[in-house]
Amino acid sequence: MTKFEQIIIAMLIMILFIINPFSWILYFDQDGYLGPANFVIILLFDFLFILLIVLSFYYKDMKFVLKLLSFNLFGVLVCCLIIDAIFGSWFSRESIRELWIPSNQVYKIDLKNIYPYEKDYIINKRDKYGFRGHYRSPNTINILTIGGSTTAQLYINEGETWQDILADQFRQNGQNVQVVNAGVDGQSTFGHINNFYEWFPLIPNLKPQYILYYIGINDYFRDDGNSYDDLSSNRRLGKNIIHDIKQKIKRKSIIYNLFRTFRGLYLASAYGLTHDLDYKFTMNDWTDEPLITNYDTLLGNKLNTYKIRVLKLCEQAREYGSQPIFMTQTTRRYYKQGTYITGETQSVGIHTSIDRGIKYMYNGVQYNGVDFYYMLKLINEKTIEAAKECGALAIDLSTDLQEEFNIWDDYYDAVHNTPKGTKRIGVYLFNKLNGLIKQL
Repeated sequence: MTKFEQIIIAMLIMILFIINPFSWILYFDQDGYLGPANFVIILLFDFLFILLIVLSFYYKDMKFVLKLLSFNLFGVLVCCLIIDAIFGSWFSRESIRELWIPSNQVYKIDLKNIYPYEKDYIINKRDKYGFRGHYRSPNTINILTIGGSTTAQLYINEGETWQDILADQFRQNGQNVQVVNAGVDGQSTFGHINNFYEWFPLIPNLKPQYILYYIGINDYFRDDGNSYDDLSSNRRLGKNIIHDIKQKIKRKSIIYNLFRTFRGLYLASAYGLTHDLDYKFTMNDWTDEPLITNYDTLLGNKLNTYKIRVLKLCEQAREYGSQPIFMTQTTRRYYKQGTYITGETQSVGIHTSIDRGIKYMYNGVQYNGVDFYYMLKLINEKTIEAAKECGALAIDLSTDLQEEFNIWDDYYDAVHNTPKGTKRIGVYLFNKLNGLIKQL
């Protein structure tokens, strides 16, 4: 090995000490959090450097090692292209499944004892349009519900979602109201807006009388869309060649979609918004003392941009000939009784997640459950404000049911409801809508 090669290897070793996920987070990342995509990229970078160093010492010929690595990387690339061609959707027509919306599926899901139930599993059905619920055809839907995982209700059995309870309440009242569930796990208002451009146009004669948005929590951490929001529509094609190629890959590639699924699950777990099957609920480590004083400053322009998206959803509903309804959200991370508020402490990892700390860091600032109450309250207030501004029906579930929810029995983790919780929501919604929606 020449002196020059030895110097190169020494430099590579120095770079490894500087550019790795852990030192990057410690010294270069402002909020102490490295996104999963960047984490994987840096990790692969380090792996290749380590491999290059080890092989160089073993063969004592860096030129040979570079040729060897190049040949093998080329082979891996060819294999990935073959796998993507076989399992991707490069040769299929545009469909709902291509948007990675679950459709034509019946899921038998193990509950893993996340809440008491008569069986150890539930059934979750998605029809050919990606919807849950009973309806005759898309043009007979009375209420289409849109939201994230608290709307989709992955771990709630057929017939027991809050949409099912709402429809059953109307049925008991002598009214045949078809309530349909279009919730998608992980979606925020960014994704809900995209649905109107990419998903719903694929459904023939979709003309619901009302579109109910159950929104707020998923937008709390978002200043832009995430993987579940990006349906990678062909409508975005035509800007330039490079842009069009990127969008085609996002839409057609199975490898990209596996990556975005991993990234979405990582972020959802990190923020405590995923279905936490190992959730351990206790109020021994709660506090009534907030850590933050100025929430408007911390949230910054997020509230205004969120309101703009809510107004856009209002406009999109009306373009479909539907009347928009907006409903606010609440969680189990805090408990309010009268004027007294108590919430999770930021220091105790009550939730099991990939990165416990992210759930209690907001733009680099620590917060706890009491702070979360005040910040989510601002988000919910913007929902109500935007709904009233556009003349939509506003339902403030967060205020009305906050003290009604049983935080022991109505949730199975921080944000998702048990069947008892979904029943509470369904009955509450019926009482709200029965007096306001006369024509149903």
